[in-house]
Amino acid sequence: MSPDKPRDEGMPDFSGVTGGASTSAKDAAGKPVEVEEYETYEVAPGDSLSKIAKRKYGDAQLWKLIYEANRDRIKNPDLIQPGWKLKIPAKPGASGASEAKPAEARPAETKPGEPKPGESQPGASRLSGPKPGDPKLGPIK
Repeated sequence: MSPDKPRDEGMPDFSGVTGGASTSAKDAAGKPVEVEEYETYEVAPGDSLSKIAKRKYGDAQLWKLIYEANRDRIKNPDLIQPGWKLKIPAKPGASGASEAKPAEARPAETKPGEPKPGESQPGASRLSGPKPGDPKLGPIK
């Protein structure tokens, strides 16, 4: 700041700042990078990722595209909540979208003894007790 001008208290001095701007991003090779745009969808009661994919893309199997675009919010693709706002990426092959296969979804994390999503556990409705040979029972006589 020049000495002949009074300094504004509490105001930062940006007089020496220079910068530039670019209208298009480039990758490491200097090629233009396409910016992916998303539609926003609010999850309704009874929705699933496959139902949303069927409605938006016409193909329920494209649910993985929605899952991958929303991994920051969706921890288990079988559990989405009404009211969530999800990003819906452009359908592969649509104008401006690259022709890419959807990434495989990670299996949902389950605790030992819990059925995996979409599976039922045999005898889940019955209570089960200790099994023969269980160390908690002691030796078998």
